[in-house]
Amino acid sequence: MSPSPMPSLARQRGAALLLAMFIIGLAVTAYVVRSYDAAAMKARQEERTIKALAEAKEALIAWSVTHNQTPGQMPWPDRRETNDPNYDGRSDCSSASFELVNSQGEANFIGQLPSLPSTTPCLIYPGIGHYQDAYGNKLWYAVSRNLVRNYVSPATNPIINPGIITAPTYPWMIIRDGQGGIISNRVAIVIIAPGLPLSGQNRSSSAPPVSAYLDTMEINGNVYSNADYLIDTEDFIQGPTTSSFNDRLVYITIDELILSVARRVAQEIRSRTKDFSTDGIIKGCMLGDAICSNKTTNLVWDFKGSYVVTPSDSSVASYTKVQTPKQFQCSSGANSLKCSDEDSSGQNGQENPTVVSVEIPLDGQHLIGLGVQKRTVERIRAERGEIRVIRNDKTITIHPTDSGGAIEIGNPGLTENHVDWPEWYFNNYWDQYTDVLMLPGQESNCDASCFILLRKNGIAINKIRQLVLVRRRNIDNVNVPIVNERASGILAVSWIQDYE
Repeated sequence: MSPSPMPSLARQRGAALLLAMFIIGLAVTAYVVRSYDAAAMKARQEERTIKALAEAKEALIAWSVTHNQTPGQMPWPDRRETNDPNYDGRSDCSSASFELVNSQGEANFIGQLPSLPSTTPCLIYPGIGHYQDAYGNKLWYAVSRNLVRNYVSPATNPIINPGIITAPTYPWMIIRDGQGGIISNRVAIVIIAPGLPLSGQNRSSSAPPVSAYLDTMEINGNVYSNADYLIDTEDFIQGPTTSSFNDRLVYITIDELILSVARRVAQEIRSRTKDFSTDGIIKGCMLGDAICSNKTTNLVWDFKGSYVVTPSDSSVASYTKVQTPKQFQCSSGANSLKCSDEDSSGQNGQENPTVVSVEIPLDGQHLIGLGVQKRTVERIRAERGEIRVIRNDKTITIHPTDSGGAIEIGNPGLTENHVDWPEWYFNNYWDQYTDVLMLPGQESNCDASCFILLRKNGIAINKIRQLVLVRRRNIDNVNVPIVNERASGILAVSWIQDYE
């Protein structure tokens, strides 16, 4: 009897089924691997783009902070321009228009990030460097006109100091999220990576328009375009990737920028007090650098915060703030600086002329504010001190209260011009935001009377004999000798310790 063919056929069919399942498995594996590779590649591209944006932001801040005329100033973008359309890597400054949109309909303050040194009509500055997204596109750049040089005659640099944060000449830009919510409305700079071209974006010409690179997004019926910069409060979208939006961006707020510039200011001013004039009362009388006996000098003063007049007398109100320099004879002793003046208005035949005197204690008390204003005016601020007015045999004193009051005394019209202080420090009014805290009568070996700085990281710096504070607001009172860096308004600090 012949063997049945059925078992052999069944075995063949089983083998075919296993082979089919194996082939299907290979196909699924290949699909999964391809999908994984595509996702991994996309993630790597995203990572490269984000890294390029971060590096460009860091480089742009460094470029701005180290600007030799106006720390905080930014370059003009590399714009397309109608007359000679190109992106050559250099800033395209305009001496014809400082408006957001010029007469040819071109946006002045959005373009590519300038990578190369600038050329005329721009002043000659270095470029930022070459930065590209993962697809080889140059990064795009929008800048507030608060921060660029105005080349329209007469050309002027911007004024950049902490006051620009809340009181700018032009409003700041806005960053919104993918739902239209405001992320920040104090945006000074936007840097954008355009990604691959989307439907409708043609980049084949030599100098495509901004819209060929940067995208739009519709949110709740409102259309936002990253390619426009038509108003100062222009909106830029930081949203998720979709089929119609793939821009990636970083931004710099004005707060970030001013904080970085303030750190430069603190370091620049750290050792500048050696340039104080010996003709004035600060170095010549208060710091013990010179013999101060009957030194003739001009003084102005102003009481900050609260003060008290004893006995009460409204006739001396004009002596609480003296802005016209008055000539004094000053001498310093172990415990105080004393300056005296006979008011010239009382010298014309009056039997009892008005005599004004100024006294500031030097008995180990700290000078809570000291610095140079407008190049030829040195000033001090002290919590203790008094103005004394003697008139008709009546003595009236004006002195700060213990609750935050102080007297600020200026020493104007000095012969030295403080050539060692940076020109931009005065041109940008950083003198109005900087305090130098020192110890009168001694510049070293301060021991227990030294300042103590409590850093933001919790570390205490001891034995500080000179402390520089750069503030967000105009200079104000500060608690001493322990100074907390976390105090409201302090942007940056630097110091010299007792043993330096």
